[in-house]
Amino acid sequence: MSHAESFSRRPLTNVLVATDLSSGSELAVARALLLPCGAGAERLFLHVVGGNADSPVARAEEVVLAHHLDEARRLAARGGGPAVADRDVASSTVRGRASTEIVGAARRQKAGLIVLGRHGECSVRATHLGSTVEGAIRRAKTSVLVVSQPVSGPYRRALVAVDFSDTSRLAIDLTLRLTDADTSSIDVLHVVGGREDGLPQDLAANDQEQEARTRLEAFFTAFAGAGVDFTPIVERGDPRDVIVDAAAARGCDLIVLGARGRASLQRFLIGSVAEAVVRAARCDVLVVRSTPDSIG
Repeated sequence: MSHAESFSRRPLTNVLVATDLSSGSELAVARALLLPCGAGAERLFLHVVGGNADSPVARAEEVVLAHHLDEARRLAARGGGPAVADRDVASSTVRGRASTEIVGAARRQKAGLIVLGRHGECSVRATHLGSTVEGAIRRAKTSVLVVSQPVSGPYRRALVAVDFSDTSRLAIDLTLRLTDADTSSIDVLHVVGGREDGLPQDLAANDQEQEARTRLEAFFTAFAGAGVDFTPIVERGDPRDVIVDAAAARGCDLIVLGARGRASLQRFLIGSVAEAVVRAARCDVLVVRSTPDSIG
């Protein structure tokens, strides 16, 4: 559906990128350099080591990190990204537990987004990277972008899973900011059938689906003038499966879904939905937080 002019895309502010020198973090670095950040926004590349951050090993890893940054700059440039000035890029090597250091650094940096690679090398570090991603998703007050695919350019085909909450509005906002300016259509999915789907539970199945479509149409009015057509999709089933399958069927390069707070139910939902989608999706996944720290 098309909209009148009233919505404008804003660039991102500070971005924190976690690296472990794996192939997965190389993808995260390349993606971060391609993100549409505003003037003066900082991209901080954080490398966490288990030992002394001043040790010879850590210093050697810093050299490798600098090489990765140079390679990622070239990759981002080939993907059509803007040139990133040296003054807008910083790197830091710290000692500690990866997820703890990432969350703390994002808070200090006032980052609008954390970027991580989903897969590491086939080693113990790959298992550690998985726990790092899940730890960041669970603990960060900042939205988290998990990168798994090679970078070939800006995101062009996104699927946004919504439940009509404020977090869902932020999810669409961030999707518009992350996708290519020439993107003409964004798929917006609502999954019907669970207690947390935001719909009256006393409605018949067909009525629930019609109610979801009606709410989606109303939901899109907040983004009038975005310059895209929103394609409403209503499906029934387990959101952990439906979201992943819908994105794969549509050839999406980005899945966006929300995490709405820290109550015990929401912690359960984060673990059962967002983490499951991150593990199973073939494309990159953005887990959105509706907190002051999550908006650039």
